[in-house]
Amino acid sequence: MSVPHRSNGAGEFIRMCTHLYRRGLMYYFRRRIPADLVQVCSKSEIVQSLKTTNRVEALIRLRQLDVNLDLKFAEMRLG
Repeated sequence: MSVPHRSNGAGEFIRMCTHLYRRGLMYYFRRRIPADLVQVCSKSEIVQSLKTTNRVEALIRLRQLDVNLDLKFAEMRLG
């Protein structure tokens, strides 16, 4: 799976983290719910504050949320 990249303007490419965005100074987690689970969840995406302005801390919290969501989605699919 390829990871999106963007240029930092100095010719270097920075790996972009999916599901992470910033509103003001605060970092947020945002992830679409898989199409097969939208009916069960009754929404199309999950948006949650990571409650930090520190990018490194945000990435750690994002990974934890991502893993937990993957497990939850797998459980939902199994019934």
